[in-house]
Amino acid sequence: GLSQNSSDTHVTAGTLDKRDDGGFRNTCKYIRLAGGTPNILRAECQRIDGTWREAYADLDTCLANRKGVLKWGSTVIDDIVENNNGELT
Repeated sequence: GLSQNSSDTHVTAGTLDKRDDGGFRNTCKYIRLAGGTPNILRAECQRIDGTWREAYADLDTCLANRKGVLKWGSTVIDDIVENNNGELT
């Protein structure tokens, strides 16, 4: 799901919905990796009503390296479980 903290949106898990008016690159601007934390992707993303808000995602919880291939979604959870003897941390 999404957890909201003031004007930030932090994507911790869940699904992304396809927007008819464009994808990630068409609906976000100022896309960047956060300065001191290169695993945090930040952007200003457009809401359905047209307004903009700061959003970020922790790439360590969104992406995984699975035998040399970047994976995302439920595969990330599979990797976490596999690498921690079945324990989510």
